Amino acid sequence: VMDSAGKLNEYIDDLDKHNVKLLPPNVNKSFADFSIEKEGIRFGLLPIKNLGRGVINAVVKERENGEYKGLYDFCSRLCGTELNKRSVEALIKSGALDGLGPNRRSMFIRYEGMLSQLTSHRSSNVDGQLDLFDLTVSSGEKKEEDYKIPAVDEFKTAQLLQMEKESAGFYISGHPVERYERLIRHLGCKNIYKIVSSAKEGLNGFKDRQKQPLVAMLTSKKPHLQKNGKQMCFAEFEDRSGSIEGILFSDVYEKCGSVLKEGNIYKIIGTISSDSFKDEENVKLIVNTIEAVADSPDEGKALYIKLNSNEADRLEQVYRLLCSMKGDMQVKICFEDKKKTFLPKGIYGVKNTRNLISDLKKICGEDNILVK
Repeated sequence: VMDSAGKLNEYIDDLDKHNVKLLPPNVNKSFADFSIEKEGIRFGLLPIKNLGRGVINAVVKERENGEYKGLYDFCSRLCGTELNKRSVEALIKSGALDGLGPNRRSMFIRYEGMLSQLTSHRSSNVDGQLDLFDLTVSSGEKKEEDYKIPAVDEFKTAQLLQMEKESAGFYISGHPVERYERLIRHLGCKNIYKIVSSAKEGLNGFKDRQKQPLVAMLTSKKPHLQKNGKQMCFAEFEDRSGSIEGILFSDVYEKCGSVLKEGNIYKIIGTISSDSFKDEENVKLIVNTIEAVADSPDEGKALYIKLNSNEADRLEQVYRLLCSMKGDMQVKICFEDKKKTFLPKGIYGVKNTRNLISDLKKICGEDNILVK
């Protein structure tokens, strides 16, 4: 599993199916391989880049003497092993050192100087006569308190996820696509792993040329000049479950090629062609349409509408109004008498406009409309 990203995605998708939580890597809890805990499956240290077996074994063995209390404690106790700057950086990026400092960004500020000082001090005392922790001011060495980690704002979520991807080859705490979960549900998208595995098995849900919606991140693109002088493009799309190769023929690529950017999220309508079924190891998605999923200021907000369940006429007026103002803000209807809240069927979201809010207040009453 460790050597195959595809297999790893397959196992993680299986965990999701069985509601088993994937716990992030942690130097105080993880072993080399994935391990079972009461709360779920703990991510192992072996998939993290720049961590050899020697470092991992040292981390696990040393914590038998007690949990690591902070970044300085971790670095000082492992100084003299195979641990180096690249190892510590990878551990910070993956989240395996979370809890040993205020946040990942703050640990990035301090770890290099801290590790350099500890390594330098140890090298100058190779005979072992001076204890590593006996760093006195008179000797010119710094104490642990001199490495107090500053409280700074954490990296943005997108940066944290990208760091996890760089260090572990996998988005651990989430995936950039997941923030568009409402859109994914609204479009009825299957994840990439399900699309690929179902196509390989030839399931009925994936008939020749059947349209398939997908929300995914573009990770790479490779334009190709055809003999007729027109350009097409081979692209790679991914979500948390896996990746799939997409083919954009010239009629599609000419319309969108200039705006395709790696790292952006796209809404795609494509088909699995019958030719793909012959190549079971490389299922391809023929892209019919593709458009960027724009970040909206209304993403994350919700419109709450209070009604009683017996107000059928008023509910019908509200529904017609909502259908005419579709957008990105989620709608929740609250039946006061039933103490029940639900999402209106067929409405992904609405535009947050003054006119809409004003019209809803006229129908339902000033105090029964809330945006938050």
